[in-house]
Amino acid sequence: MWEAKDNPVATDTARKKSDFTDVMARIMALAFIAFWVTLPFWLDEAKINLDESGWIPHSHDTPVWIAGDWLTGEYRICKMPLMPKHSLPSSAHLICGENIEQDANSWPTDFIASIPDHDFYELMGSKWDTVEQRFHVLPVRYWGRIDRKGQLMLSWRCQREASGLECKALN
Repeated sequence: MWEAKDNPVATDTARKKSDFTDVMARIMALAFIAFWVTLPFWLDEAKINLDESGWIPHSHDTPVWIAGDWLTGEYRICKMPLMPKHSLPSSAHLICGENIEQDANSWPTDFIASIPDHDFYELMGSKWDTVEQRFHVLPVRYWGRIDRKGQLMLSWRCQREASGLECKALN
């Protein structure tokens, strides 16, 4: 009768499959470790991108100047001037006038008209103290970064709510 002998081709193929399986297991283990080691960096970068895109809200009690009546649910374009040597969001002030110019870096004319020239010049010298009594401190939820660099005036589209404002970054 015929008896099976050790087949060198079959043994060699089995060894190659075993080596391939070991290599693939090592590659998968390294990929798994690399994924978990780099995940915090990916999440941090994703959070920064989401924040810059306006998907993460920030809430701050902010001094707000309001011209005229502003009904709940109504929208306005508000300006946030950035003062030299002041840090955001602690120095943030929103100016929500009724007539906002198209120029992104200009002060609202109705705000300028409402304060004496001396107070405006003090304000240009980065002193909010002279006009602080004209502002109401309201809770504001901002959608978008507050501490954007390289801009003199930030524009926000704000909606009046019963308890404060909700603002979305425009620039």
